[in-house]
Amino acid sequence: MATEPPIQPFDEPGLKAALRRTHAAETAPAGLRDRITAALAAAAAAESAAGLGAAHSDVAGRIGRSGGRMRIAASFIALLGVGLLGYTLYNEYGGHLSRKTSVVGLPVGLTHQMVERHDAAFADASLVNQNPKDDLAAIGNRLTAQLGKPVASMNLGDGWTVKGATIASVGKYQAAQILFQRGASTISMLSIPITEGYSPPDGQRYDEKDGDHLIAGVVQGQTVYCLIGLPKDGKPSAKELKQLREKLADHVRTFLPPNSCAPPSDQTNGARPS
Repeated sequence: MATEPPIQPFDEPGLKAALRRTHAAETAPAGLRDRITAALAAAAAAESAAGLGAAHSDVAGRIGRSGGRMRIAASFIALLGVGLLGYTLYNEYGGHLSRKTSVVGLPVGLTHQMVERHDAAFADASLVNQNPKDDLAAIGNRLTAQLGKPVASMNLGDGWTVKGATIASVGKYQAAQILFQRGASTISMLSIPITEGYSPPDGQRYDEKDGDHLIAGVVQGQTVYCLIGLPKDGKPSAKELKQLREKLADHVRTFLPPNSCAPPSDQTNGARPS
């Protein structure tokens, strides 16, 4: 079996001090650290054994030995540098190559399109003045039949009244929208089926802000169920809208049980992909 060449001592104080400082700060693997530690120990032992004998060496011998030791020290420093560089590069890049990442985000621009739809609906007097009955189950059944997909139709409670309901376009998607108002504040409840290259796990949450609008949503059955709130009197606050979103998540699970192929998730993400 091949043996490693003997470790040569060196006694250049400046180089050894630099090497010790570098060695103390490095985070290389244990094997590399052990080799460097052994080299430093051997150098220290040789320096101690030499004692005063080194003082009687001729000038040419000292120069020759010094040059050889400097080369050895430089080799160790180079070895340490290469080891640290390789270790850092692996941590920064090599490890990432073996890890699968999954960034779940709504289709680009959809969040702002929801906000635009909210504003357009409440600016439509004919829609807001429908004065529908607060029979949200009947409203949900009607919108579900029109959209062809399950629609959320939950009572928000706490003084929120229904102002209108419709099928409308949100960007390139058809969606069901129910309008709620409390004082000057407004909320849209949107049900937006999305099946084009979008398959986050059931239960995926979203929280976002677009201008003065607050957004809180949940995904179930490849449909985004989202609340768009526009506070006018300080409410709904972001906290209140998230609480309503949790009620919405419970509501949609009553008619859309979790997909067995996509386990429920309680992760909350920003609505826009990074």
